[in-house]
Amino acid sequence: MSADLDKIRSAVEPVVRDLGLVLYDVELSGNGRARVLRVLLQRDAGVIDIDDLTAATRALDGVVDDLVPGAFSLEVSSPGLERPLRRPEHFAGARGVAISVKYRESDGTGKRVRAQLIDATDSSIEVLLDSGERTRIDISAITAAHTVFEWGPAPRPGKGPKPGSGPRPKETTPS
Repeated sequence: MSADLDKIRSAVEPVVRDLGLVLYDVELSGNGRARVLRVLLQRDAGVIDIDDLTAATRALDGVVDDLVPGAFSLEVSSPGLERPLRRPEHFAGARGVAISVKYRESDGTGKRVRAQLIDATDSSIEVLLDSGERTRIDISAITAAHTVFEWGPAPRPGKGPKPGSGPRPKETTPS
């Protein structure tokens, strides 16, 4: 499957680059008539918008038809705020960001951590846990990872406005 994705990635990349976009990832999921080819795009600078995604969908429609045998749906989107981390370059691009990582330890037990990504190489990542401990994880041991969007601190209980308790609009009289 990975060779097929590499072939798709190689065909898709120049098409989206010509549109001023960057290929983030390609994934093929599902089976039978429920297969979905997902192409995730971003911009080097600026925000990708619906017009960009529409143009990319039109440009890719004929390109991917010959690369994916059988029926499938093409989905072109942004990787989003909580983007998947699958490839070494994804991890490298997320340095300094909060991430969630699910992986297998050397004894085969599964583990999940939420931490700050400190460093990434082609073969491993280093994370800073809440405890202050640094841990290195082999990329080959990672079964799932994504960035974590943090909204900021939640209001303290009992503090902040209650629903419907904000200021009322002033009544105005026509002049």
